[in-house]
Amino acid sequence: MHMTLSTPSFPRIVKPVEEPLGLYVQPGRLDHKVVSQLLSEDRAGMTGVIFDPTQNDIHEELRIEIGKRNLEAVLDPKMMELASPVGFTGQRTNLPWAGEAMHVPADLRGRKADAVAAEKTGNVGLALLAFGAVGGIDSGVSSGERFDFKRLTRERNPGPRFSPHQRVYIPTLGVFLPRESARKFFAHRTLRALFACANTDCCQRGAESMIADPRRHFVLTRVGEVSSLSKLPPTLRATEYLERALRPATDKLGRAMQYDFDESLKGTLERTRRKLDGWRDTLGEMSRTQPAITLSKIPVRRIIRHKSA
Repeated sequence: MHMTLSTPSFPRIVKPVEEPLGLYVQPGRLDHKVVSQLLSEDRAGMTGVIFDPTQNDIHEELRIEIGKRNLEAVLDPKMMELASPVGFTGQRTNLPWAGEAMHVPADLRGRKADAVAAEKTGNVGLALLAFGAVGGIDSGVSSGERFDFKRLTRERNPGPRFSPHQRVYIPTLGVFLPRESARKFFAHRTLRALFACANTDCCQRGAESMIADPRRHFVLTRVGEVSSLSKLPPTLRATEYLERALRPATDKLGRAMQYDFDESLKGTLERTRRKLDGWRDTLGEMSRTQPAITLSKIPVRRIIRHKSA
């Protein structure tokens, strides 16, 4: 018997959907190929891309594609570099806003930031998002994703420049390994089963694909990590990050270190474990003693701004 029930229609209060946390990708000189490929597959769930003005010609096609997809095309004006003796050199001095002398703090006076995104924070960026310290993060593409202040004070080697070595990201351990170290790590069948990427859209052949194309693996994994945090209510993000990401990573690192590795790989894993243990203690105490509230404003996506214009 089929019954049709007639229910009265009442207006309902619908809570507005919150803006997702911001994720900006900052490609290196040749990383635009990876980002362009992910865009063509409709897999790049990012807020936008940050462009280096000294590489405008190389990244022009990517910049055009970003605009077509209503994503943010953000210009990095290289203000920190232009304010350092080491950075105020080469192509940067030819930028239209470079001027004739190294920049000073007064050059930025009166400028205001609406939303805050952390630059090249590596894995700590996820913690900053979870605890509401920033509304978005900027990440390199598996190399250059760590902020290095020394680059602003260290004289460059006048010899030929080489691309930085690509590193393989193992998210469940919170560690980046050089390719050769990653091969040694995944040579153990148990570790391969436990820690190889299981997302076939990302890495069809698991650990083999992670090592063969670490940039693709990193970008897709970082997109997924930020997306998972975004789906949580702001008041739950810190606790979920601690319980589902940080604490399991430190425990798993301890177990992984029981395997027979060379001193270099053991040292990398041990340093990562000590670092994450420190985060665990500090952030755990913050979670217990401070209210869970998002303080930083989340960047409004370009498509939303255009709709409300």
